[in-house]
Amino acid sequence: MKSIYLTIIRLGVLCLILGTGPAMAGDQEGEGWSAEGWPQWHRLRGEHPFARTGTQLFFGQEGPIDSDGDGVPDEDDECPNTMKALRVDAKGCPVDEDMDGVPNDKDQCPHTPLGVKVDGFGCILDSDGDGVDNDQDKCPDTPKGVSVTSEGCWVIKDVDFRTNRWEIPVSAYSSLQSVVRVLKENPGMNFEIQGHTDSQGTDKINRRLSNKRAEAVKAFLVKRGIPKNRLTTKGYGASHPIADNSTQTGRAMNRRVELRQTP
Repeated sequence: MKSIYLTIIRLGVLCLILGTGPAMAGDQEGEGWSAEGWPQWHRLRGEHPFARTGTQLFFGQEGPIDSDGDGVPDEDDECPNTMKALRVDAKGCPVDEDMDGVPNDKDQCPHTPLGVKVDGFGCILDSDGDGVDNDQDKCPDTPKGVSVTSEGCWVIKDVDFRTNRWEIPVSAYSSLQSVVRVLKENPGMNFEIQGHTDSQGTDKINRRLSNKRAEAVKAFLVKRGIPKNRLTTKGYGASHPIADNSTQTGRAMNRRVELRQTP
């Protein structure tokens, strides 16, 4: 660390005796400051009538410059313009607390789980833009603009199948027509139509019922111009609920059809 002594002012009448024997000898032998640079009284204090009036005024010591005030001197600071009060590392650069590769000052999602991929703002990627982050998305390639479940899978809304029935209600035609439009806009995509039920009934009955629901939706789509070789069907019964089967509302939500992209 370099110390700079700004000002040392000698006051007194010692200058009047420069050139005389005892005072000159004493002045040449040293007074001024100690080895550490701190001010001292003249070593002849009390022994010479002139030296008694002499003194020094010491005006401080300047430390290393830290322009951005982050605690790291400029000469060691690799990020010299960090924002005030921002936590920095030993090099003066903002820390990256969640270790996602985006420093805290730019991280809009500062607590992402370790190891997940993030964008330039430090937020988890949502590659298909369905509102479900990649690390939670079980259907990562859904077409743009479709309705999805909390797991990111394309669900056909408003297809309210009655209990133990698979006929498509007229009220669902508008939603299914939107599915037709999306499929025509994405001719390179193939899908598995997945039927689901609530938890009432046996597993065997529910699997057969869910498959019939999937087949009913496929027939609707094919009739409106979607090639049947782009669509497969499968019934999952009650094995994949998305709502609470102990309530009437939850059971109605579980009686549904989803589409999942296939190779």
